[in-house]
Amino acid sequence: MEVFEQRPWERVGWPSIPLCWSEGNPALDDFLPGCPEDVAGILERGKARLGAGPWEERRAELARCLGDYARGLGAPQASLEAAETLAEPGTVVVMAGHQPVLFGGPLFVWHKIATALALSEQIRALPGAPKVVTVFWNHSDDHDWGEANHCYLLNPNLDLQRVRVSLPASGRASCRVGVEHSLRELLPLVRELGPDTQEAQALLDAFAPEEGETLGGHVARLFFRAFGERGLLVLEPDALPREFFEPLRAWAGEAEAFRAELGTRAGELQDRGFEVTLPPEAPLFFEIGPQGKRRAVPDGLPFGQGGRPSPGALMRCLFQDWILPTLAYVAGPGELGYQALIQGFYHRLSLPRPVLVPRASWTLVEARLAGWLERWQLDLGDLDQAIPAVEELIVAKEGGAAVIDEGPSQVLEKLSARLAAEIAGIEAQVAKVDPKLLLPLDRFRLKAQGELERLATKIRHQQRNLSGAWRKHARRLCVELRPRGQLQERVLGGLQFYLRHGAALPRGLVQLVKGIPKTHGLVLLDQAPSSVPDLEAQGSE
Repeated sequence: MEVFEQRPWERVGWPSIPLCWSEGNPALDDFLPGCPEDVAGILERGKARLGAGPWEERRAELARCLGDYARGLGAPQASLEAAETLAEPGTVVVMAGHQPVLFGGPLFVWHKIATALALSEQIRALPGAPKVVTVFWNHSDDHDWGEANHCYLLNPNLDLQRVRVSLPASGRASCRVGVEHSLRELLPLVRELGPDTQEAQALLDAFAPEEGETLGGHVARLFFRAFGERGLLVLEPDALPREFFEPLRAWAGEAEAFRAELGTRAGELQDRGFEVTLPPEAPLFFEIGPQGKRRAVPDGLPFGQGGRPSPGALMRCLFQDWILPTLAYVAGPGELGYQALIQGFYHRLSLPRPVLVPRASWTLVEARLAGWLERWQLDLGDLDQAIPAVEELIVAKEGGAAVIDEGPSQVLEKLSARLAAEIAGIEAQVAKVDPKLLLPLDRFRLKAQGELERLATKIRHQQRNLSGAWRKHARRLCVELRPRGQLQERVLGGLQFYLRHGAALPRGLVQLVKGIPKTHGLVLLDQAPSSVPDLEAQGSE
């Protein structure tokens, strides 16, 4: 795997806050700790996190919990050793996090983990560096089931297929939702969509759900298998003892002060021209009740006695940095938006803030697709167009004629528009004859227009099927590299690439991270069997 092209973040649509922050814009100095220029800068900026802090009194118990959790999910020896290292005073953490999403979620979640692991290794290599372990905060407290219960894979027709766990939203935290039976029903479909290779099928066998398994546990098992050999630890909040959450009870008493600070910061950000990505009125605290339901705790009200406190998105940053010796947090562009709101929260708690590091951002390009891009001199921006337009570009590069003659379809569409206009012109006269005739007249108009437009579309489709030249290639390029006109990492599930490339994928992603990521990279993947059809063999389609 290698990066064969790099693009500035502004060319791939990153928001203004991460763009300005990574460039050192002083307008954000009061909101975010500075973006480090290199890995040595992480140690320099994180000095305040290298000493003693509130995490020390919980360190041994935290390490034991993470080790037990990893052991219970069959994590490799490297993860268990990382838990032992975390128990040693002075050990620090490089962390990333996300809520559990089916089969590990979109590629950007995998990119976060790879970035954190790579930075941990690079920090350890610095002279005089402390011991460093990598933790992925698997936020299974979240109850946004609509975001967590699905992922997108490509099917044989080159369509995005939404693969979904068939469980209704219940308001319960993901850590309290069993998915064993739903996953068993889903795995046969995933097998059909995945490559028919021995390695891919063996991976799916390993991910067969276990008795009573939750989505958080299933995702943790996947990431332990994919990244555990590099020493990844996964933290699921529900695996922590209840006493770890006591600081949240104390902080809830200051919720109104936190809220006032939040409103001030949001207003200042907007005054400086930045978009506030998390509503300032978003809940700061939640409670997970005995039945697993997660409810917001209004500002100023205490937690109940029967449930467990759970932080909202903003307070989660403080909570994780209170209980963990976090040296650096790997953040995506959305996270940086709400991280910009909470500088005052750290001051209020006298808590030194970790270094923030941007996650790597990549588009993964199979070897054959990279050859097509080079052959036809296509840019990722070209793929934002509709598939027929990309097909036209390919045919033009090949020296062919236009793929579709629009004439017949346009005649039918103009006829449809003219019919509607002429019927509208006689409605008043028909009403004078009998107003009851207006309804059947309108029905005729709608039916005739619909038939004409459907026929126009069928003609276009048939022309494309008959000409067929390069159509599948245009479709694959668009759907796999720019699905829905978005960055690949935000749409396609990482599982698809893991099944194609096996252990080479997570290993390769970690090796790609060189220092502090500040561009979007196009990554050439090594050829995988049965991944992409041969171009020359299908050039006459």
